[in-house]
Amino acid sequence: MLGANDVLGASAQKTDSAAHTQSIAVETLQAVEALKRFTAVLQGRLV
Repeated sequence: MLGANDVLGASAQKTDSAAHTQSIAVETLQAVEALKRFTAVLQGRLV
């Protein structure tokens, strides 16, 4: 049978996983924005 610590441990792991996933999503969005700016700079130079 699961003890309280097992349940709390599993809950903490889920929270960490969600925070990690959110962190990856934020980093991905930041990278996309940086790529857009970079592309705009290149297009500005080429035009």
